[in-house]
Amino acid sequence: MKLELVVNDSDTQIAIDTIIQKVRTEDIGDGKFFVNPVADGIRVRTGEPGGEAL
Repeated sequence: MKLELVVNDSDTQIAIDTIIQKVRTEDIGDGKFFVNPVADGIRVRTGEPGGEAL
């Protein structure tokens, strides 16, 4: 499974904590996830850049 999630910088830790809380079983194979910065996002319909596009 692959899940991609884009959040504002201020919500990053909340997203991390929520994912861990919901998926952790403490068994081998719980998985991993990676946090990467997103340089920019643009809403195609309006051309809005950055946080407004979220």
